[in-house]
Amino acid sequence: MRAHLCLLICGLFLSAGVQAQESAWDPVQALKVGTRLIIEQRAGRTAHGRWESADDARLIVRARGRSLEIPRSAIAEVDQVIPRRYFDRKRARRFCDWGRVR
Repeated sequence: MRAHLCLLICGLFLSAGVQAQESAWDPVQALKVGTRLIIEQRAGRTAHGRWESADDARLIVRARGRSLEIPRSAIAEVDQVIPRRYFDRKRARRFCDWGRVR
């Protein structure tokens, strides 16, 4: 009886972990076409491109005029590039001056 209960509890934790992994991919699939991305791959490579599409198995970005297909299993991290116009220049300048030695 204890063994069955233990297996049941372990199965519940494993299924919750699988659902958490799938939900981490949902924001990538919800991106708009043309969103600038930086993709860090598990092999240590970094790819820069614009989002075209994504499904459960892969991510497709446009880089250097051609489509680049990256398997989901090879992706370590996906970062969205935020355009400079969203940053306050005065704050950025103060931040840069703060660390400067004069």
